[in-house]
Amino acid sequence: MTFKSHCGSMLIKIAIAVALSLSLGCGEGGGGDDDGSADSGNDVKARMYYGVADIIIDYYDYNFSGNLFFIEQKSYQYDVEVITGPPKNVDSVFEQNAINLHISTTTMGSEGTFGISSAILNVALQGGPVLLQYWDLNYANKLIDGTLVDTHVAEAAAANQIYAWEDLAGFVSVLLFYLDTGTTINGNLTNDTADIEIDGQTTDGTRAFSIDIQARS
Repeated sequence: MTFKSHCGSMLIKIAIAVALSLSLGCGEGGGGDDDGSADSGNDVKARMYYGVADIIIDYYDYNFSGNLFFIEQKSYQYDVEVITGPPKNVDSVFEQNAINLHISTTTMGSEGTFGISSAILNVALQGGPVLLQYWDLNYANKLIDGTLVDTHVAEAAAANQIYAWEDLAGFVSVLLFYLDTGTTINGNLTNDTADIEIDGQTTDGTRAFSIDIQARS
């Protein structure tokens, strides 16, 4: 089973907090394009949306033959925040997206809570910050879609995560799972609304999820 240690989880939370603070400092809220789009060419404004996320998780496990079998489906609902801003960069290295995107439940650690980031500035063990991009995003005409293309699990820097229960030798606990590559996002994103759906599975294949987000700025 893949899950992050308490120490590793704290490092990722610190890195995401640093990234978000830099994002919100790069633009100003309010205003925006006349067409209601959340960006204006290369001048993407930092914007925050608040709303509700409905999460469905299908739980699976592996049998002795190595095949997945279905256990149950559970539904959750949490308050959610959506944060947009200009693409991240470290010096001349830029996030290769038209927009930086962060979505997370306002609380973390309970079953069904989650967080995703298109790119973050990770604190390197030696030297300065390092840009890590996770998602390839397309954004135009108020529509956003994309795919998770790199988990950065190898660097112990997985910033796209979901909490779900796990049975460890008869002891049920809530653990942190990483979202796998191939997870998709699509929806509408304007100055006023963020209506987004995220679908995918975890890196170990045992948790499939669908997340529906309705948020307003």
